Amino acid sequence: RRLDDQVDRYNVEIIREVIDMMQRVPEMVLPGLSLFSAVRHLERIADHATNIAEDVIFWVRGLDVRHGRGRTLATHASPGVTENSSAA
Repeated sequence: RRLDDQVDRYNVEIIREVIDMMQRVPEMVLPGLSLFSAVRHLERIADHATNIAEDVIFWVRGLDVRHGRGRTLATHASPGVTENSSAA
């Protein structure tokens, strides 16, 4: 979950490099399109993994950590869990 922003940055960087490569070397357009697609799919997998991690944190700790939030739901929080509890 902590690495999602880094994966997004890698995605942008790699796609820029692939586009640059395809512009410079026309023979690389078809392989570049495959790489572009693979990189996008990996980024989506990372997004799904992040969503799963956030759901698990909510279910186990009662914390809504989506989009940087860390609120405790008092009715669902485990004893000793606070707004400042660390998330996965």
